[in-house]
Amino acid sequence: MKHLYKANMTRLLQNLLFIGGCAIAFVTTFLVSRNILVISFLANRERQDRMFFVSAAMVAFFTIFVPIFTNIEYGDGVIRNKMIAGNTQKQIYFSHLFTHFTAAGIMWGCYMLGGICAGTFPDAKHLRINLVFLLAVLGYIAAIMAISYRLKKIVEVVIFSMLIFSACFNTVMFGNAVIMDTRGNAQKIAAVFYNIPVLGQWFSNTGFADAETNPGTFVQLIISVSVTLILTFLGTRNLKKRDLE
Repeated sequence: MKHLYKANMTRLLQNLLFIGGCAIAFVTTFLVSRNILVISFLANRERQDRMFFVSAAMVAFFTIFVPIFTNIEYGDGVIRNKMIAGNTQKQIYFSHLFTHFTAAGIMWGCYMLGGICAGTFPDAKHLRINLVFLLAVLGYIAAIMAISYRLKKIVEVVIFSMLIFSACFNTVMFGNAVIMDTRGNAQKIAAVFYNIPVLGQWFSNTGFADAETNPGTFVQLIISVSVTLILTFLGTRNLKKRDLE
């Protein structure tokens, strides 16, 4: 699988969409953090808060990038050729998944660098929430990857990816109301479900959400790792039985 991953990384580092996304992540984070690009409701907040707010753009980027980067290999017949060369579907799947995880790490690094160059030096709290958010993004990528490798038409994959993004957003909106109307253990359980979608973890750490939406760093980490493992298992289930025709 190592050679598949290296080949994907070569493609990734030559991909203009990814390169452009990393550049935008750096520039936008720099401009917003410095308040050069003024967003009215962020203008009076701490620089670290403005920086973190921008991080949600990574979710939107990988909603589109993961299906395009992975699914294009169907149309080019690359996946079939890789199998003819003796690679299993699981090996191909994991090579793509790890490539997207690496891509997320690179873009996160560009985002962090943009904030640091803007004079934002995250303290322990903000460094922690940024690391937690990165793990949540990996779980989201695992979800998008699970459909990107299953569906063969790129239009269908993008539509399903956008539906997942919309579901994450709506879950956060609905979850805010649910958490405010519950108390005690029911509220704690609601907070856990609220943080399963990546945007739930993001919003609960922005400073705009009520404290009850955040179950704590340890719980968020457990959620992110669990989501990644479960969706990776589901994404690779019965791949051997799948016909590429």
